[in-house]
Amino acid sequence: MTRLTLVESARNARPNTNLGHRASATEGEAVLRLLEDNGHPARSKKPQSGQYSFACPFHEGPGSVARNKSPNFYVNAESGLYTCHSASCGERGNLQTLERFFGIDVEDDYVTAFKSKETQLKEYERLLTTALRKPFYDHGLTDTTIERFRLGYDAEHGRYVIPYLEGRRPVLFRYYNPDGGKKKYTWEEGSTTTLFNAQDAIGDADGQVFLCEGEQKAMLLVQMGYAAVAVPGASQWRPEWQAKFIKARKVLICFDNDNPEHHIYDKPDEGKVCRMCESHGRCQGHNPGQEAAMKRLEDIGWRARNIVLPLPEDEDVRKTDINDFFMRDGHSNADFAELATGKRATPYKVLSLAEISESPPETATFLVAEGILPRGGRLLIAGRPKVGKSIFVDNLALSLSAGVSFLDRFPINNLGQDGFDPEAVRHGGVRTLLLDRELSKYSLFTRLHELIEKRPAYGAAMENLLIDHDHLLRLDHEGAYDVLAQLVEQNGAEVVILDTAYKFLADMESSKSLMKAFEVLDKVIHNTGVSVVMTHHMKKSQGGKAKENNDIADPDSVAGSFLWTGWPNATILLNFLNRSVENPFNSIATFTAFRDHAAPEPLALYRDRTSIAYSAITPYSHDEYYQEAERSNEKWSRPSAESLEQMLLEACPTTEDDFLNMAAARYGVSVATVRPHYIDALSRGSFEKTNGRPPILRFKYDKEKDATSWEQEHGLAERSLPDGFEDVSMFGGDA
Repeated sequence: MTRLTLVESARNARPNTNLGHRASATEGEAVLRLLEDNGHPARSKKPQSGQYSFACPFHEGPGSVARNKSPNFYVNAESGLYTCHSASCGERGNLQTLERFFGIDVEDDYVTAFKSKETQLKEYERLLTTALRKPFYDHGLTDTTIERFRLGYDAEHGRYVIPYLEGRRPVLFRYYNPDGGKKKYTWEEGSTTTLFNAQDAIGDADGQVFLCEGEQKAMLLVQMGYAAVAVPGASQWRPEWQAKFIKARKVLICFDNDNPEHHIYDKPDEGKVCRMCESHGRCQGHNPGQEAAMKRLEDIGWRARNIVLPLPEDEDVRKTDINDFFMRDGHSNADFAELATGKRATPYKVLSLAEISESPPETATFLVAEGILPRGGRLLIAGRPKVGKSIFVDNLALSLSAGVSFLDRFPINNLGQDGFDPEAVRHGGVRTLLLDRELSKYSLFTRLHELIEKRPAYGAAMENLLIDHDHLLRLDHEGAYDVLAQLVEQNGAEVVILDTAYKFLADMESSKSLMKAFEVLDKVIHNTGVSVVMTHHMKKSQGGKAKENNDIADPDSVAGSFLWTGWPNATILLNFLNRSVENPFNSIATFTAFRDHAAPEPLALYRDRTSIAYSAITPYSHDEYYQEAERSNEKWSRPSAESLEQMLLEACPTTEDDFLNMAAARYGVSVATVRPHYIDALSRGSFEKTNGRPPILRFKYDKEKDATSWEQEHGLAERSLPDGFEDVSMFGGDA
């Protein structure tokens, strides 16, 4: 807010007088504050018809105007001139006469020199004629922009005036002299460095704001339709300014790109040596603008991104700034939009192959190496019930967040075909948002800490792993995009994991519903650059003779086949590995349907009954399985307690009647023949029968009784899978 200059009172002024009213934007505001400080409140804080009204301090004394009485004393809100309309009083005057009435004495020199910043600025604006505007025109500014930012000219000192405004009111003045050399810019005496156009720091409608180096660069971007603020110089930054960006979703730093050839700080003739380059023997040259931009990235954090303006090949060019980019190099707003956001400002303008070849796209970036998860990509993890989808994705979330290799094989922050980038690891893991709808908060908390205990490197994930249990998000419902985009933007997520799909969809069997959900996810990916991971289920096996325990890697076996097959960049299928009652948890991860990279070889994932963590991870060949499957089919050609125990493992959870009929059909015998073997299998203690109607057969898990689901924690009805899908309960979720 614009303030008047505080001055010392004269030698004969009343001691300890409060002169706070002088720190006002106009003399009218100063009179308002002076009267209120002395017990004369205004009838209204806002001027009515350009005037404030009070009880007259001269004949009515302190106090407010009575409700049933009209005021007599009026003050002009701009000039501070006052008049008492009472015939018995009739006092007239201004700020200085009122100060004397209240015993505040002021030197005559101050009275004659008193001018508000508003009055000064209006004079500066009047003196900035069209002929004098050339320096601003040369920087690309139009008359509309010049008038919007109230630029002016100080004729007395022969310099231009750049006011720092609060709304339309001047706070302080910065002076600009195009021919001033190193002192091209100077500050008003007594002023404090601040952000230029700070009201734009909240961002535009999408929460995006540009941080520039210099006022005229910010003004040019504002002229082109962007929200932009500026630091007065690249090295000028105050920690308290960071709070001004708290509502911005994305801060794009666009400082000067300085030519290092013109910033060599060794000066042998003067005996000066560049301290930053002493270890190299001689100064290597510096880029002050970009060095400062890196510091601003660290100050602002994950919401910030640096924009590097292209430097021409001409060695004589000292730098490229925003004004140079447009005025000197002739680039368009569409060029800038593409450079800054990766999108063309004109959405229907597309490039030819020749144009693309002149400026090839950047190498594909993979957050998880070997094409498993591209930046801005989609990963589907699908598997059979109880195979370990949620544990698999929890390991992925911890690996991403901690920056440690996934499954001990796939580095995080890999940068495409050039291999692993150690600099990426130096900056830590990837900010990951896990939307868990399988387990309760406590169950997931316990699971993650158990995984961290087994693999201590996961402890680095603490700051980067974000977990949400509370938003009732349905991707196929209206408003889903706004909720998900806000979750991603407000938390700075680079990856969002949704576990599991049917908890985020109102109708899993509707193609229309699924297409709406994918439209929401694709829009979030396009607008935020986030990567999406989702867990899903396989189709339910059909027929009693089908191989329930196979590990065939077929993407079409995913429920909802053709839609799910076409959406992801990569798919990971989880199936059981030689499953038995003694080893029910071992599984196979098959990497299939990869678009951006050759699919990695399958892996066998081993777990035991004592822990959810993987005890071993080894390469796997599907050929070996088929041989084992043939031997298994021969082994279980007749009903027995062992074969029915294996069938229970494959079929559970199921009803008793369904299981008995399934077993009878498989072996071609009657239910009566199967029943004794079934009773024997059930008595071995690996399975249990519930007391409900009908009773349900299920595998016994030690941790099941201690885990609660997401629905239970939120007091909601459990969401069940629709027909054709299989149940996913294990350890309180799809472990």
